[in-house]
Amino acid sequence: MSSLKYKDNDISYKRKVIFNNSDKKTLIKKGNRRIHSVRHCAVCGKELVHWNSQTNTYICVEPHIDCSNELFNVYLCLKPRSCKNQIERKSN
Repeated sequence: MSSLKYKDNDISYKRKVIFNNSDKKTLIKKGNRRIHSVRHCAVCGKELVHWNSQTNTYICVEPHIDCSNELFNVYLCLKPRSCKNQIERKSN
C-alpha cells in the first residue's frame, strides 16, 4: 500500500476552493475561550480547539479561520505551512 503524499499545490488548491466558496471568514486567535466545541482543520485534521477536562473549558490552541456559508462552517489553519507540516508528520 503506497503512502499518500501531498504537494504544496494540493494544499493550496484545497484551501483556495474553501475560501472561494465561503460567504464569511472569521479569524480566531490562539487562547480564545469563547468557543464551545472541539474543532479540527478541514485540510490537515490538526486539532484547533482543545477541551481542557480539568477546567471544563474549550481553548483555542492554534490560530485558525472559520469559513462559513449557508450550509455549514469549515475551519482551516491560519497558515498553509502549518497544514503542510501536519500532513508530513502524519505520513512519517
